[in-house]
Amino acid sequence: MFEVQIVRQRRARGTHGGLQALRRRLYVSVSDRSLKIFALPPPSGSVPAERRSAVLTIAQNRITSVRVRGRLLRVVVNEDNALTVRLQDQDEALRAAESMMEMWDIDPLVEDSETPPAEEVECGVGDLARHYMGNPNFRGLVHEIHDQFDKALGNQEARYEARV
Repeated sequence: MFEVQIVRQRRARGTHGGLQALRRRLYVSVSDRSLKIFALPPPSGSVPAERRSAVLTIAQNRITSVRVRGRLLRVVVNEDNALTVRLQDQDEALRAAESMMEMWDIDPLVEDSETPPAEEVECGVGDLARHYMGNPNFRGLVHEIHDQFDKALGNQEARYEARV
């Protein structure tokens, strides 16, 4: 049994997307026939998952693929629906995928979630000016940042103090 949060893609207008997780913690159980999600943690007594009432049950034969990326585990059902859950850490997500692999003979896809570290570059104003003039993407980002500042300051009267 794994403690999880249900995750969904944020697609509202005006947002940059990203993931949104339900606050409530749920519990996932993998059996030989299905994946079940429970609202309550397993009781202290050893009641089998098959005898507890599940919030959601997905039959093993409906699951077409399983993906792991960092703490996220995505179960694709019939190519058009998917359930994404966030586990406590990547090791827990890998254990859940491994249990599905052993029970259902499904090969989970494990994606690399590591992002390369940002490259720090020492440069002066002249280097920045050359980069600004020679790279249209960088120039666009600079203009976007300026627009955001203008928008934030447009609602207020700006006051500047110079100290000498």
